[in-house]
Amino acid sequence: MAMHTNYDLAEGGLNDYAANLLGIKKISPLQVSSEKVFKFAVYVPAQYADKVSQSIFKAGAGKIGKYTETSFYIAGQGTFKPMKGTNPFIGKIGEKATVQEIKIETVVTERDLESVVQAMKDNHPYEEPAFDIYELKTKPSYGIGIIGEIDKEVEISKFSLEVKNRLQAHYIRIIKSDNRKIKRVALCTGSGGSLLEQVSRKNVDLYITGDITYHAALRAKELGLNVLDIEHFDTEKFFVEALYNQMIKFGIPKDILIKSKKMESPYKLL
Repeated sequence: MAMHTNYDLAEGGLNDYAANLLGIKKISPLQVSSEKVFKFAVYVPAQYADKVSQSIFKAGAGKIGKYTETSFYIAGQGTFKPMKGTNPFIGKIGEKATVQEIKIETVVTERDLESVVQAMKDNHPYEEPAFDIYELKTKPSYGIGIIGEIDKEVEISKFSLEVKNRLQAHYIRIIKSDNRKIKRVALCTGSGGSLLEQVSRKNVDLYITGDITYHAALRAKELGLNVLDIEHFDTEKFFVEALYNQMIKFGIPKDILIKSKKMESPYKLL
């Protein structure tokens, strides 16, 4: 899988960047990610709670929508009896110990789970830390494509030309099923023909994507969809600029970043 495909899926990724260029305010993902989300809880001596929590946040835990480092602390008493062959951080072998502990609860996605568990173990003072992992029914707030709205209703032809200009597209093709004005818009950069059925259930006025085949166009009309078909390259050529801006936000020095200038469409219009 190409890196830009991962970036299509990411929160704040390429679809969000293109939507911002087009003045589309995001409401929700078009197709929510199937990635699992887990509740992660760990029990830590009170004086080590901040150290452990910061380590798991750095590893990827605690992200909910546009919020990071989300957690809940619960104070309580932990008990344990170290047996022969252990090397207890607190307590004595053969004697029950009672310790003031903090239960740190947070959330973590499937992709970050292994790293979060390892970060916790690397920073926890106990040789055998106690922790819990529960799969949640909550769905991620990211996924393929977006559904959003523009500021005011506009004629489809006028909005389509505006999209062409803002994306500096080589061409656009309109698959027009009706003459409704455009307000609610679905967007999927790259190739989004496989999502026509899902889009038809989202009550949108226009679907913007690329690589719409002849038979997909006929199906769009059967579904009553207005579709704006744009060359695949013209919806994804902003990848370098979008990723560059993200890396700057994460504190990567500009002087070590070089933008590729070799991108070009494989097609030539005659």
